[in-house]
Amino acid sequence: MADILLVFPTSGNDIRGVTITAPLSLLAIAGPLLEDYSVQIIDQRATDDFWGDLESALKTHPRVVGITSLTGTQIYHGIEISKFVKARLSVPVVWGGLHATLYPAQTVAKPYIDYVIRGEGEVAFKMLVDEITSPSPDLEKVPALTFKKDGRIYSTPAGTPLELDSLPQMPWHLVDVEEYTTPSSYLYPGVSRLLSFIASRGCPFPCTYCSQPILTSKYRMMSPKRVLDDLHWTVDQFNLDHILLFDDEFLVNAKWATDIAEGINGKFTWGVQGRVNDLLRVDLKKMERCGMIYAMPGIESGAPRILERIRKNQTVDEVKEVSRRLNETKIHCQVNFMVGFPDETLDELGETIDLALHIMNTNTMAVINSFSPVTPLPGTEMLHQVIRDYDFKEPETLEGWINITRGKQERPWLDAKRVRVIRFLYFTSLFVQTAERYGQKLPIPKFVFRLYSKFIQFRWKRRLYWMDWEIPLMRLLWKWFVNPTDFIDIAKYSDGIGAKESSIEMIPLKESEVELGEFQIPIKESRFKAKTFA
Repeated sequence: MADILLVFPTSGNDIRGVTITAPLSLLAIAGPLLEDYSVQIIDQRATDDFWGDLESALKTHPRVVGITSLTGTQIYHGIEISKFVKARLSVPVVWGGLHATLYPAQTVAKPYIDYVIRGEGEVAFKMLVDEITSPSPDLEKVPALTFKKDGRIYSTPAGTPLELDSLPQMPWHLVDVEEYTTPSSYLYPGVSRLLSFIASRGCPFPCTYCSQPILTSKYRMMSPKRVLDDLHWTVDQFNLDHILLFDDEFLVNAKWATDIAEGINGKFTWGVQGRVNDLLRVDLKKMERCGMIYAMPGIESGAPRILERIRKNQTVDEVKEVSRRLNETKIHCQVNFMVGFPDETLDELGETIDLALHIMNTNTMAVINSFSPVTPLPGTEMLHQVIRDYDFKEPETLEGWINITRGKQERPWLDAKRVRVIRFLYFTSLFVQTAERYGQKLPIPKFVFRLYSKFIQFRWKRRLYWMDWEIPLMRLLWKWFVNPTDFIDIAKYSDGIGAKESSIEMIPLKESEVELGEFQIPIKESRFKAKTFA
């Protein structure tokens, strides 16, 4: 029997042994709970019989069930799980995670969700469990809590940012670690066993497409000693040869990152997400000697005007320079682009294509991950821009956010021609380096993949966007084998298993504020309507 049951729903792009990493958010929350409670974690992405496992866990009568949430497909699965729990057991259901943090009132209004913990949950969730299980609960003591009472929705003020060194070590014994150690041969060539780790929280940069500025009030780092102690213990304990440093931006502080690299000193390999500017501020050859084998810079666009509009604070020349420096090492460069920005022209899309081709042709260690369609996410400056300039409306129910994904959402700032171009770029970018991506997975000679890759690059260079005969097949295969929830009819879902809205009274305060007695805090809920793009 476990006192607390924590559930990680499927997120939509989950391929076991390829894209699934450890549920770090739930492990982090579980750490403080273990001081006073027993905890069980069920990861829907990594179990063969999820509903059977969940049914068995509920039969032990946990006292609280916690579910994490990310805008998009994970909401669908989180809702199904919440309803499954409530149909079998009278137990408090608590949601946390990015989406619930940004839309706490809309989330907790559902009859099958009792509480929302906003932001970092390690301390707040433990305090909530303490109050729920006490004879005389006092919810006002719990920071960053949104809940309903007597037909009203209330929120308590946020707590202070956590000191990361004070948090307990990840309780890896709560999950089957072997489910998360298998690397993708495409993403991590030469790696046999890996796990993920986060050494800092937040990102201090103001990119208009990112939710981090509203989610994290202060950028914080663990001390190098704490990071190294945890990393070396994890590598030794699980016989790893690689660590995925999943920080939003690992290289913000060049000295801190260098100190950690020197402490690793090549004992295992590792890779980071890092801005172009920050990669230029570190000694890449030294990082390579210390074990760094890949970097994932978010380049986003090859058009100078777009880079300025999204406040990326980097130039095309800087991108080319960091690509050149990485090519002087054996560090793999996994490049990400975004396409379909508001008011982006076809010529500017062409500039992005030209930059991608330049990187592929001049950096033998570079791989183009994808041209991802822009998705204005909750809480972002870009979202407010499309609301203002294109009359975009937010979904009126929690279910309405399910289709907020890169491929499913309509972009009213795009005409039919650009929609077709962006769809073409997105799907062909998934196959532009197919020998590396799929050559070891499918029984097809590698030269076939390489020929197809050359064909894609030829069409990119010549701007032959209309030669897109294979795109419908790619989309169908993606829906069938990767994300089946792409078939969901959200309108039908909301009227059916989505159930009707509860009779909760939403308190209409100015600027989307919600109240708790004398306390008032701004929730900053965005307004964003989900439609269909695919």
